Amino acid sequence: MEKIKLYLDTNIIYTYFMQKAKELKDKRKIPLPKVFKFLRKNRHKLEFYVSRLTEIEILRKLTTELGLNENESSYLWEDFFKSLECKLVKAEEIDLNSLWEFIRNIVTKVPIKKRVTNLEHLGIASQFGLTFVTGDKEVLEKCRKFYPKIMSYIELRKGLNHEEKDSYEEKRNF
Repeated sequence: MEKIKLYLDTNIIYTYFMQKAKELKDKRKIPLPKVFKFLRKNRHKLEFYVSRLTEIEILRKLTTELGLNENESSYLWEDFFKSLECKLVKAEEIDLNSLWEFIRNIVTKVPIKKRVTNLEHLGIASQFGLTFVTGDKEVLEKCRKFYPKIMSYIELRKGLNHEEKDSYEEKRNF
């Protein structure tokens, strides 16, 4: 079975970094967030993509909001990247003109209250045919008509659970 290719929004993975930063500071193990455990457990079904934009957002938050130094922040990013076996969308493969046009098309057709960073993530996901997993309600509600492959973590979880039940049902001999 082909893996589902997901582009992970920063807000989906940030709790992992919050927990790991707390571990570093407190020098004791803390349970991993449920979202991360779910993603890691389903690596055989899911393929994870992030971009430099994701990395930069996370590194900024680790430094500014959580007070980590460069080495600690970089270590946590690498640890996350390796533990989910993420693939990096390379900057040189992103068509910036298409990206800006995609975002312009959205912001001129629907009112968007927040910054455009999540639209940049959405545009990157769309260029590579990846499903964008986000917790941004505004993007989830308003942007599906521009790129339908958007889902929340809850939708992803329900979809995978439904898929598992379906395959079980098919194997039953009644």
